[in-house]
Amino acid sequence: MKGFEGDGYRCRSTVPCYQDRSICDENADCAPDSVTQEWKCQCRTGFQGDGQQCRAVSSPSALAKEQIIVAKGMYIIQIPLGGGGSSAIPITVDPFQTATGIDIDCPSQKVYWSDVGTRSIKIANYNGSERTAFLDDGWFIN
Repeated sequence: MKGFEGDGYRCRSTVPCYQDRSICDENADCAPDSVTQEWKCQCRTGFQGDGQQCRAVSSPSALAKEQIIVAKGMYIIQIPLGGGGSSAIPITVDPFQTATGIDIDCPSQKVYWSDVGTRSIKIANYNGSERTAFLDDGWFIN
């Protein structure tokens, strides 16, 4: 696409954000990266994301606290860290799945997991809503 470069998986604008402010989200600033010294969009305090898409960080909720998300067979669960007598909170329960791998998309507040039982990769919101197959049976190599 004209004005962008990348490897087919990650794209970035060939025009720096200081020349085209529209590259950044309205809740982001264009500033030099402290490591690479390249100008990039950075979400402002109270927002999270990649600078091109920033979302407000919600006030304390079960998801904003320190936790670990675990794939355990038919369960995807949140386990609060730090003790205090808290117990696991289920995100999804499916007796027909065997969840083996897990990944988190923090800016979008999504959880992805591989399910060898149904030969798919699934996705859901942190609270378990909008659960669906991300990739179905056809992607597995026999």
